[in-house]
Amino acid sequence: MVVWGESAGGHLAALLGLTATRNAPGAVAGVVDWYGPSDLIAMPSRDDPNSREAQLLGAAASQVPDLAREASPVSHVHGAAPPFHLAHGTADDAVPAQQSRLLGDALRAVDRSVECELVPEAGHLWHGPVDGERIFTRALEFAQRVTAR
Repeated sequence: MVVWGESAGGHLAALLGLTATRNAPGAVAGVVDWYGPSDLIAMPSRDDPNSREAQLLGAAASQVPDLAREASPVSHVHGAAPPFHLAHGTADDAVPAQQSRLLGDALRAVDRSVECELVPEAGHLWHGPVDGERIFTRALEFAQRVTAR
């Protein structure tokens, strides 16, 4: 099974892929995460009590750092994590591209397979001058590779 999500769905797909495989390696064959938050403490909105992250946590991330860490995929990276395909627009003003870089770096630090594609000038939800078909095709090819094993 490959789990796939965009934005908040990417955040949830990453959490599922990382937590489901901690005690059951292979439970998830791969994760496709398009522009999902990965470290809620590192989000620019960490102090905003009205942010989307605060809606999830019940308070601004900076006010509940332990809960924010628990809800952050980067906190759950482990050596049996499934392969990840991350894609993020460099002009995303809702979830900075640094969020995908952070998750990619954490996965590489434990020698896990990760593809991290930063799409120049693309905003959140792939707004801007992007080749959506190419982005989608790369994610599908990743899903086919990891499920063919």
